[in-house]
Amino acid sequence: MQTVYVDLYFFINFSMDLLCLYLTSRLLSTRLSLLRGCLAAALGGIYANISLFLNFGGLLGFALDTLCLVLLCAVAFLKKEKLRRLLPLSLVFAAVSATLGGIMTAIYYLFNRTGLFDFLRGGEGDGISVWLFAALALISALMTLWGGRGATRKMSASEVEIQITLDGKSVTLHGMTDSGNLLRDPLSGKPCIITDINKVSKIIPSCLRGNGDMLSKIALLKGNSRRRISLIPTQTATGESMLIGLREAHILIIQEGRKKEVDAIIALSRLEVEALVPTCLLI
Repeated sequence: MQTVYVDLYFFINFSMDLLCLYLTSRLLSTRLSLLRGCLAAALGGIYANISLFLNFGGLLGFALDTLCLVLLCAVAFLKKEKLRRLLPLSLVFAAVSATLGGIMTAIYYLFNRTGLFDFLRGGEGDGISVWLFAALALISALMTLWGGRGATRKMSASEVEIQITLDGKSVTLHGMTDSGNLLRDPLSGKPCIITDINKVSKIIPSCLRGNGDMLSKIALLKGNSRRRISLIPTQTATGESMLIGLREAHILIIQEGRKKEVDAIIALSRLEVEALVPTCLLI
């Protein structure tokens, strides 16, 4: 019986950690691979079982819990993210975990007081079945994601300045942060800042400025200019298309007087605003 209990306890913690990692990636527009997410969640499940038997408490328990939380985020996200993003990723993961657990507890006590769980169990047993637990987790996850998306949309309303330098030429754009901008370079995985092609015309090669077929434009490029090109697949309400992306640009984001250098791709499009900046670059 003990082995079964340990297996079930591991499965519950594994599932919850993986769910929280997924919600964190969605809220921060950060890529999460299934393999690394499962590995991180498995470490969380193992730590939960160790804590169950060794019963860490006090400051030691808090320190170990914090260390495990940061380790999970590092395993899940750190390969393509810079080290300075580990702290905000960990904080959001902790907030998601706490929120998800709180919502699940609230829903459980609410339904339990109404006798709904007793009805579903047929009046037998003291706990809830795995499928009831899964239903609770799903409802709580949707509520957490909905609430987090609401907060992220508020971030999206903020304005930023972007300084882009390419081949010694610079341009400053007034952009909007956009949580819906999830575009990434398929080769490097870097996020994309979508810019209005007319606003960056003075720093990009002349053959990219006008109208015409994308491949014909790229064919006119030579040397370093062609090497910098990346094709960014995108999907809109009108269908799928490709955007021309430019690598190796020096990019500074200025928000509330603070400057931050970011590693991103400049994607060329035609917009009503000057630029759309993914929120993941502001963290």
